[in-house]
Amino acid sequence: LLAYFFKAISHYTPQFSFSHINHYISHNLAGLFLPYSPPGKIDRSPHFPSSSGASSILQKGSRDWKHGEHPFNIGDLVTSVCPQSTMKFLTVNSAPFILPSQPTSSIPAVQQASYVPTQNWKDIINELVFTTQRYHNTSTIKNMSAQVYIRGDADRSFEHDQIHGGLKDVFSRGFPTVNWNPFPIDYKCSVSPALPSISYPRSLTVCSNRSTVIPYIENVVKSAMDKYTIGAYIHWYERYGTKEEDFLQSFDVLTDVLHNYKETFGE
Repeated sequence: LLAYFFKAISHYTPQFSFSHINHYISHNLAGLFLPYSPPGKIDRSPHFPSSSGASSILQKGSRDWKHGEHPFNIGDLVTSVCPQSTMKFLTVNSAPFILPSQPTSSIPAVQQASYVPTQNWKDIINELVFTTQRYHNTSTIKNMSAQVYIRGDADRSFEHDQIHGGLKDVFSRGFPTVNWNPFPIDYKCSVSPALPSISYPRSLTVCSNRSTVIPYIENVVKSAMDKYTIGAYIHWYERYGTKEEDFLQSFDVLTDVLHNYKETFGE
């Protein structure tokens, strides 16, 4: 998983720091957790001038969006992305990604974006697919289900491009789904801009339940069992009241989760 994070970051810069890592994580979470404005909930569309002096217009427009905003709904996400109660390991990926430049004043670095993000949905999807892990060893990573947040689609061009421009095929190649789920993708389309305060017009965020978790859980279970077998650190747990049955129960729970994921994805 870290290898694909580094791939995503190195797509934008050959050198990165903990600041870049934190920025990348917050960028993905913002695409998921920020409120969204469904079509038909506002009175006017935003204006995205190409000049750098557009911030006041964008900030003014952001106030107009708030009348129709829907807050993030964790229950709706779990219902859409976690069809089985024991399988709740989720992955979040967003595009485009803005790298912060070095701050030259008291303004946060995130407000000094190093480039202007694309407004073309095809480029955004291609970037998202490129920076998302699609293979593990020789196996194609599949998605059980996903919730997709489309931000900045005031002109409804995403829907048009997806249907008539072949974007659905590009998206399917990047996020292939299981055959047994008839409705694997839940779209949340927002007409409000992604991050108007930094002239960030459009973004695409995918929260998915993927088979990438299988090798991760396998490594965690194996490492924990190996340490438990040789008694590593056991005395620290016992000092605070953890008993043998607690360890055994935890191993059983994780093993069941791993079995469910493997059975679901046919591994």
